[in-house]
Amino acid sequence: MFVSVAAFGLGLAQLIFIYNFLRSLFRGPTAERNPWDANTLEWQTESPPPHGNWGATLPTVHRWPYDYSVPGAKDDFIPQTVPATAVPVAGGALDDSLQGGAVDEPPVAGSENT
Repeated sequence: MFVSVAAFGLGLAQLIFIYNFLRSLFRGPTAERNPWDANTLEWQTESPPPHGNWGATLPTVHRWPYDYSVPGAKDDFIPQTVPATAVPVAGGALDDSLQGGAVDEPPVAGSENT
């Protein structure tokens, strides 16, 4: 008898999950493109991604995947597809000398920098 009641209660508890799932699916807010400010390339593509993830053009990478900011930049999160020279500094202007630690080109496999 106890096992039957417990199994019935467990089955009823799943209704909460099903309600939450269906409500989120049909009425929930749409998440923004990169809600966690992740810096890896899979978060830089459009949502939903085009065929092949990037469409006709591949993104140009200016920093490492875990290089989240540029020293002196206004924002703490700078996507790796944005060059350091296009990053606004804390004063609000673009600074051409703002290169701090940014890599001009990503490393190439087999080169001396890898």
